[in-house]
Amino acid sequence: MEFKKIHQDFYDALLSKKFIVDKFVNEIELVREWNKKLIEDDNFYHITINPTMNCNFKCWYCYETHIKDSKLSDKTIQAICNHINIVFNTYPNLKDFKLSWFGGKPLLYYDTTVKPILEYAYKNFKNTKVNFYSTFTTNGLLINIDRIIDFKKYSVNFLKSIILAIAGSILVETAHITSFQSLQFISSSTIYINLVYINCLRNDHIPTIILLACPG
Repeated sequence: MEFKKIHQDFYDALLSKKFIVDKFVNEIELVREWNKKLIEDDNFYHITINPTMNCNFKCWYCYETHIKDSKLSDKTIQAICNHINIVFNTYPNLKDFKLSWFGGKPLLYYDTTVKPILEYAYKNFKNTKVNFYSTFTTNGLLINIDRIIDFKKYSVNFLKSIILAIAGSILVETAHITSFQSLQFISSSTIYINLVYINCLRNDHIPTIILLACPG
């Protein structure tokens, strides 16, 4: 194979992860075996929650149909917390519990939807043998110091879990922005500052707030 000669290490990595397989391999059967193994694995439990289908960006590649003002109800939040408690009490071999947040944009209604569940799950698994951690898929614009402190407190893994999508255009209804270029600058600058915050908080250091002026 020509590709193998061009980049041996990359080829070997694709081979080991089964992105490249022998033409005689039954890939459908492999997927069925992996799926069965995951379903029957009582050592690991993974929940993905969409707390809202609304979003503050409109990325050109996004497949979601955003629903304005949509968010979890108090009843649904309580049902999720009950489910987490049931998992904890019915999986005696549980070792890892992963709580993922997707959307929409999960940080839009963070204080009223995400934080109550995140806090409940963390307290539920604290001081147990279960390794609890949480992940977020976010464009990074709504991250702030208070939320980063929460992330650190409630076992959000900074190295693996803040998945950023920054290739979009932002939708702002209340702010007066004179140009799309200024809007892009504000959003990308804010995201950059938030990444600085995350890096500093990982090392228990809160940085001085940085202000970037929009070019006029």
